[in-house]
Amino acid sequence: YPGIGEALTSDLDNLGTGIKMLSKTSKLLDGQSYFKELRDELILEIDYRREAVLAKAFREAVAKLPDLKVPEVVDERTTARVLTLELLPGKTIREFLASEPSAPERFRLSRLLIRGIYGPFLLQGEIQGDPHPGNFVVMPDGRLGLIDFGSVKRFSPVFAGVHRRMFQDSLAGRSQDLIALC
Repeated sequence: YPGIGEALTSDLDNLGTGIKMLSKTSKLLDGQSYFKELRDELILEIDYRREAVLAKAFREAVAKLPDLKVPEVVDERTTARVLTLELLPGKTIREFLASEPSAPERFRLSRLLIRGIYGPFLLQGEIQGDPHPGNFVVMPDGRLGLIDFGSVKRFSPVFAGVHRRMFQDSLAGRSQDLIALC
């Protein structure tokens, strides 16, 4: 969208002024640090070269999950203001559900969504920061396509490792000593 960067920055500056005013009325209403993090992340989402780098890294993070698909970046068609990705054929989740799939198909989609959200985190410590239904495509070959990598959060190997061990223990029915995990 032409001018989106300037419009977003202006809107966030106006919102920031309101939050700053609220924070002066009570410490309970001081959300300045949360707003700063949100503002910084939103501004980063309009840097499409950065998003291309994140998409490539996320593609690597899901490489061991063959039922998930992250589109390839078309480098020669990507600039700071335009991100070009491989087109993933298929239906949006809304379109898929409107087609009244069977219970087993809905369960299969649920399983894929869980893998799409948690798989990259458990494997590589990366999570898509905007996992809403519009960022997933139910592909004709049965895979789940993941799109929109403007907000990808990377966690430390230690943090991801602790969560991986908790998940493995839960699946195995083992009790967990949460203090020992850290």
